[in-house]
Amino acid sequence: MLHENIRNSKVDERLLINSLRLLFIISIFLSGVIALLYYHKTTSQANYAIASKININTASVDTLSLLPCIGVKTAAKIVAYRQLYPNNKKTFDKPSDLAKIKGLGKAKIKKMTPFICFE
Repeated sequence: MLHENIRNSKVDERLLINSLRLLFIISIFLSGVIALLYYHKTTSQANYAIASKININTASVDTLSLLPCIGVKTAAKIVAYRQLYPNNKKTFDKPSDLAKIKGLGKAKIKKMTPFICFE
């Protein structure tokens, strides 16, 4: 009886160790998958913005939010500002004009300038 208990405890210990090893391997695999998905998401957004410049005077909120330092709220502010002047097809002529939007300072404008146009 004692030998059988010792043998069972060794089997249980091996099972526990193997289960922990498997759990460790699965967690490493999942963290790698998550990292790759995040990397793909950020590079695909950057490639989109680089591949074609975004026209500040015509872009939608969704498109503007792809720009660096621009979230949905700031993009909505840009669109709302454009709607204040519906007859003016070119509300923004140069990057410094974006300073009219609350929340857009020189640093943010500088980061997004390579990805925008004013045509």
